[in-house]
Amino acid sequence: MGGTVLKKFSFCILIASIGFVVSGCSSTTNKGKVDSKRHQVASATQVIKSKNEESILVSLKNKSNGKIRYSPMGDSLSQGLFAKNRRSDFVNRFTYRLEKNTGKKVLVSGAYSVGKTATNFGVPSISQVIKQKPDLVTIEFGTNDAVGGTSQMALSQYRSSIVKIITELKSHTHAQLILMSAWCGPTRQQLANNEVKFDQVIQKIGTEYKIPVANLRNIWAKKNNVTGPAGRTYPDFASWGQSDNFHPNQLGHRMIADELFKVVNESPVQK
Repeated sequence: MGGTVLKKFSFCILIASIGFVVSGCSSTTNKGKVDSKRHQVASATQVIKSKNEESILVSLKNKSNGKIRYSPMGDSLSQGLFAKNRRSDFVNRFTYRLEKNTGKKVLVSGAYSVGKTATNFGVPSISQVIKQKPDLVTIEFGTNDAVGGTSQMALSQYRSSIVKIITELKSHTHAQLILMSAWCGPTRQQLANNEVKFDQVIQKIGTEYKIPVANLRNIWAKKNNVTGPAGRTYPDFASWGQSDNFHPNQLGHRMIADELFKVVNESPVQK
């Protein structure tokens, strides 16, 4: 399940001009003192299926082919940081749920890389994902995109990149798509504030293109035990250093997988 490997901490993008580092680095805010915007939890885009509509899960189960090809796209969350091991990250836990509920083998490939954005990694990876001939794609960006602030240019670029990914995948694959909102930790006040705007963008895109959005904000903003503890070394992720208080821990990854499974089970198949 290869993602492009970078050599340092996940999300550790040093933005010299604003002196802000996402991941594994000391926070500029006091723990637990998070702006009220962090608690403005946006609802996931509800693409509600009617009684007679087939869900994404049922469509995958009914495939004539005995295998499902799943291509996660994203950053260090999709890479697996910081679950206890690769087998128990959200990608693999979600894969297990799919296999159990469809009776089919799920083949995972995808394109994900630590510290990347929809623009500098997602768009350039489109052709790679198309070649994988996926049946299902999760699109998990926004966290690193939000590091640089919420200027109109930044938000427009994010929207343009996500729309590019969606339209190209829709044109060249038959994949069912799931968008994912951004992730944040409990002590990243400015990033949490920035992500409000980026989450609004992703939800508007979901509504416009009738693609469901897995709302990660409902996990990290409502739970205080889905990140950390910091300072632990997990062999599968040792290349990116020790665990931190930003990335999802084992419980965080389990809850992300649960959210994704809820989406495929409740959302109508995309035509």
